[in-house]
Amino acid sequence: MDSGNPSDNEERTTARGHGIKRGPSFGTVVLGLALIGGLFWLTFYIYTAEKVARGTGQILDLGNKTVDAIAKTVVGISENMRPREIAMTFAQWRQLETKGNQGNILEVATATATETFTRVSELRIASLVSLGTTVSEISVPATYRYHIDLNGSWQIKGQEDGTLVVVAPPLLPSLPVAFDTSGLKKKTQSGWGRWNAEENLTQLEASLSPQLAVRAADKRTLHEVSDPARRSVAEFVKRWLISQDHWKDGRYRELHVLFPNELPPGGLEALSLQDRVPTIKLGAEPAVLKPAT
Repeated sequence: MDSGNPSDNEERTTARGHGIKRGPSFGTVVLGLALIGGLFWLTFYIYTAEKVARGTGQILDLGNKTVDAIAKTVVGISENMRPREIAMTFAQWRQLETKGNQGNILEVATATATETFTRVSELRIASLVSLGTTVSEISVPATYRYHIDLNGSWQIKGQEDGTLVVVAPPLLPSLPVAFDTSGLKKKTQSGWGRWNAEENLTQLEASLSPQLAVRAADKRTLHEVSDPARRSVAEFVKRWLISQDHWKDGRYRELHVLFPNELPPGGLEALSLQDRVPTIKLGAEPAVLKPAT
């Protein structure tokens, strides 16, 4: 039974007629986001696939070009390495600087030896703590050559007993000393706190010529080559001096050759030959056979 107020009925009717405005449902929102996400993913997939396809094509193209370049290089090397196409040149020939010795040099001896040089480098902190020692070694075949200056001072003395004494100019090393780089052997090792093995070896190699020059002029080296040098000088004197007219009468039977450093303090006049072996004997020269006419 309706006992309500007519005005109240009108308010309810008005409310039902116009309705209350509500937002979209939760399902509708989710569906919309899914559609948007799907479109975004599809767009990204298409873009990425295109980039990958394009990049793959570029990589394949680059690979093909690289293979072609390598093939061409191999063919080029093969063509250039054919023996019939190898040519040897000697461009250094025009760079030679020549100098004569004015005919005053007589080479009288050579000596060969494999010389070994060592360079040791040690580093210490306050002379107490060692940071290690670097040791480098080089072995090289060397050829020492010796000569005399024909324009130097000569002393000659003949004795009544048939002995001829000749004091030749000083024996000198020919510098620089020649050494064979093909036979050069090197080794180097640095200490635990050092990193200068190659530097130490380079410095040692740069000092080879000066050190060989010192060894060539050393008294012990000169002593080793003095006897063969003496015999060379004796043969030279025999051909040059004895062949002269005033030496042809056979008055001398032996020849002694000395170098200035071998003379006693009193010089040639104080020299005693009593226990000295002659350098060469001077006998009668064989007759020279004339060719038949």
